[in-house]
Amino acid sequence: MSGEVESPNKEMNDEEEEEGDEEEELEEEEEEEQEEEEPRNLDSVDYGKESDQGLDHNLQAQVLQLLDELEETREMVLKHEEDALELQGLLEDERLASAQQAEIFTKQIQRLQAQMRSRKDEFDSLQETKDVELERAEQELQEANEEIHSLRLDAEEAAAVHENEIAGLQEELCRLKVELERVQQVRDEYDMELTALRAEIRMKQELFTGGRTVVGEAHDEEEQLSNTSLEVTKLQGELTSLSTQYVDLKEEFQTLQASNKVMVHQLEKLEALKYKFRNRSEDTPSIESISQWPSDRRFSIIKQPTNQKGSSVSFWSVEIVGVASDYNNEERMEKVDEENEQDVFHQLEVEEKVEMVQTQ
Repeated sequence: MSGEVESPNKEMNDEEEEEGDEEEELEEEEEEEQEEEEPRNLDSVDYGKESDQGLDHNLQAQVLQLLDELEETREMVLKHEEDALELQGLLEDERLASAQQAEIFTKQIQRLQAQMRSRKDEFDSLQETKDVELERAEQELQEANEEIHSLRLDAEEAAAVHENEIAGLQEELCRLKVELERVQQVRDEYDMELTALRAEIRMKQELFTGGRTVVGEAHDEEEQLSNTSLEVTKLQGELTSLSTQYVDLKEEFQTLQASNKVMVHQLEKLEALKYKFRNRSEDTPSIESISQWPSDRRFSIIKQPTNQKGSSVSFWSVEIVGVASDYNNEERMEKVDEENEQDVFHQLEVEEKVEMVQTQ
């Protein structure tokens, strides 16, 4: 740009020099003419005073006119010189201003180049971070899918075992119910027989007139009555134990049903978590959107393992953390997930208690 400014300055200086040369040539020609005219005038005065007085007057008028023209020419030359000096000063100021502006532009270009390099480095680092996070997210998603698959298999196996246990308990309950009905029927029969024997003994005692035969028969009947009473008492104890066993089996059956429901609910929760995590991984922002993020925004994935004692099932909870101001909906979803996890933990505690009861 300084070269462009200097080139018009040179052209203007050349023009000024040419004008100055022309003016000097004009002045020299006028002086030569004046010098030539002065001797001629002197000669004409010396030799022609007698003959031509009118010519002298005309020559004097021409000399005065030439002197006036010379003075005007000098004034014009001075004026042109002043204009040339003024233009030269303006050109010098413009050259300095152009040099300063060129220096400012150079500094701005250097600063912009440095900013562009820093932005490029930041973009490269963000892209590397993005690739690492995506790779880790894919790996964790694969692990979560494998864990969910194993949990589904464990849940199905546990459900099958529970169903078999429930079927066995139902058969045992039916058998005990039939046995209880049979014992109740036998007890009723013994009660009826005992009542009949007591009535018969009472009648025989009323009609007793004497004799050892009758006394012996009465004694035998009393022994038979006492034996029947002992058998009835034994049957009552057996009935009580069967009733207690029936109640215990019924409670165990209800507990197993509740445990089966808990396992099904846990499996549904795991399926929901898997679906939600898959949707979040599909909504991962692109590299272009990451390049437009501010520097304080980051994307991270945290995997939290939780193991419950006394249970054969382990759970992995996957959480995606972002900027709170940008992801209010995700924050609410995370709160709901925490509540669901607390419910799962509570259900696992209930299952542990059920297993303890089964062990006892």
